[in-house]
Amino acid sequence: MFRRGMTWVVVGAVALSAACSSSGETKTSEAGASAAASITTAAQDTETSAAAPAATDAAPDESITTASTTTTAAPSTTEVPSEPVGPLGVPVADGMPPLPPQPDGVPFPTQEWPTGDLPASVDQAALNAAVDEAFGSAPGANVRSALIVMGGKVVFERYHEPDSAETIMDSYSVAKSFASATIGLVVGDGKLSVLDAAARAEWADPEDPRHDITIENLLHMSSGLEWQEGIDEYGKLFAAPSHSAYAADRPLVAEPDTVWNYSTGTTGILSALAADQVGGPDALEAYVRSRLLVPIGITDMVLLEDSTGTWRGGLGANGTAQEFARFGLLFLRDGVWDGERILPEGWVDYSRTPSRTNDDYGAQWWLGPDHVYFEAQGLFGQRIRVIPELDAVIVTTTHNGGDTATLVTRMQELITPGS
Repeated sequence: MFRRGMTWVVVGAVALSAACSSSGETKTSEAGASAAASITTAAQDTETSAAAPAATDAAPDESITTASTTTTAAPSTTEVPSEPVGPLGVPVADGMPPLPPQPDGVPFPTQEWPTGDLPASVDQAALNAAVDEAFGSAPGANVRSALIVMGGKVVFERYHEPDSAETIMDSYSVAKSFASATIGLVVGDGKLSVLDAAARAEWADPEDPRHDITIENLLHMSSGLEWQEGIDEYGKLFAAPSHSAYAADRPLVAEPDTVWNYSTGTTGILSALAADQVGGPDALEAYVRSRLLVPIGITDMVLLEDSTGTWRGGLGANGTAQEFARFGLLFLRDGVWDGERILPEGWVDYSRTPSRTNDDYGAQWWLGPDHVYFEAQGLFGQRIRVIPELDAVIVTTTHNGGDTATLVTRMQELITPGS
């Protein structure tokens, strides 16, 4: 069921904490234990690490903000086709590594994850040492889990006590990639096209400058709507009954598709658009679970809603590390699961195609250099990294203060042949 309440949200260099985080809960526990609302300064933490990127595979930075300023990316120089070329009638990038099929004889983990050994070339001692360092000696400001899937099997999995494979982890903005997948399902049903104008009452008037904002603009964080991703914005967002209405009511400050500006409110609009197409907030819950989550074995995910009962979308898809890995495997397998197409053909390639306003961002997915990987990211360093050329998915979850940017880079390096 959807869960009401507030949780940690990205505010650039500042983090907002309030009630009903599901962090640390188990599959059998009730999510959303009450906690007193508080505001915590976390200047060293942003939704993605601000550490200097490595030459080949460092995670890109999300918009780094304070309460009063927003850093937006310069327009992308990536060449994208000027005419629709993908199965969905939208441009997709050339040169992306192919998405590998599930190896013969390896079952999909709808029930249980098959397990296997790390490749013989992997220095397991070095891998354990990297995880030991990230875990630290005591819980509280540490990485909580590290998991590697290769060839469809879990080949490495560790948890920092007291966490375990049963622990429900906060997704934070990893939820944005789940929201994008939900839009993909609605598109596949023929109810929407990403090139459609995003239908909102706030800009229904054709004379309204926001009237021409498209669903693709929202997916690419290039709507042009005013948004300051910071603590002041989040205070207002969580005070508003509807996340989508609050975000959609903002004025236009740039022409759509000209400026990239990271906005959790934008994803709230996408979630509400999906709800409008499938029959409302309650129908959206059933739709997400029956069409996306349950078919791939995600049965315990906690979806957080706003006061109107609508899934927030921009955050609040909390699950276990293994459930996050299932979602990554679905994308690694081009949206196909155990012979059934879950996501429409072309959606995964569309998701990992750079937007026109930011080379490092696709359709609610972060993109690695040269298409080496694509990644769902959340506050403090929650990550689902999909690496097609290695047939691999890496998942990390963390507390505030855990350094997953260094860890994931090292994990990827160690499983790369010849590194």
